[in-house]
Amino acid sequence: MCGPARVGHDVRMSTIAEDPAAGHPPAMARRKHGDVERRSARWWVAAVAAGSFGIEMAVSARYGYDRDELYFLAAGHHPAMEHVELRPAVGGLPEDLGGKPYYPGAVYTFVFAAGSVPIGRWVAARTSRAGRAWPVAVILLSAAIGLPISLPVLPARALHTVPLQKINYDLAETISWPQQVALVGRLYGALPAPERARTTILTGNYGEAGAIERYGPQSGVPTAYSGANNFWLWGPPPAADTGAIAVDVDPGLLRREFTHVRQVATFWNGLGVSDDEQGVPVYLATGLKSPWARAWPAFRDYG
Repeated sequence: MCGPARVGHDVRMSTIAEDPAAGHPPAMARRKHGDVERRSARWWVAAVAAGSFGIEMAVSARYGYDRDELYFLAAGHHPAMEHVELRPAVGGLPEDLGGKPYYPGAVYTFVFAAGSVPIGRWVAARTSRAGRAWPVAVILLSAAIGLPISLPVLPARALHTVPLQKINYDLAETISWPQQVALVGRLYGALPAPERARTTILTGNYGEAGAIERYGPQSGVPTAYSGANNFWLWGPPPAADTGAIAVDVDPGLLRREFTHVRQVATFWNGLGVSDDEQGVPVYLATGLKSPWARAWPAFRDYG
């Protein structure tokens, strides 16, 4: 008698548990709620990722090439030489040891991913809507502050009144490269034909040289030469060139290597934005004192 009664009781309990009309026990309700939360979280993550990607693709090229990008594009024209900086391989160490602060930037991806797990669990444990809303508000506020610092979402002219390049140096190093190359083109084109035929283009940094390599053909400017980093390896200029239009090159160095040196222009970006190229002097140097093969080592600058 006891056995069948116990079986009947178990059957009734099972029927109640599986009957939708009887409602869900707390454990099942929590499990269902958790599944809904996880699906919602996945959609939020996908939405944030898609939004971030879309914003970056929409504005990343708004100003122009970064000086490093111009450098890498120029390196692609010299496939016979490996792209090396010829400095100690200390990427990620302080700048005074040869590295730059952003070299280890990719590591942050893994750090953020690892940190998001406990933070996500902590947020999920909040039961009230307010307890879950404020972390989201903090993230959105951080994004609103960080976006114009990390990406060119503002008009380039706005950097004159809101100098975000003081925080993100590279932000201003993407503007007005075509205008600078056009200035060099006007100076080069104004030279008498015989003098122009024996005049090379020199620059003080690899961004300027890369910009001339990228935009020079449109302005009638020949290949630029520079002592900066790998550009020095891609020199010296042609032996027949005894004069130079020199952009942002140390005038003391020019006077040591050339007989006559005079400033012929100053570059202004037209936006009033302070960056490394604003106010850069342009010189005309003539009368190379020694062959380029002998003079070129003095132009080497690994920095």
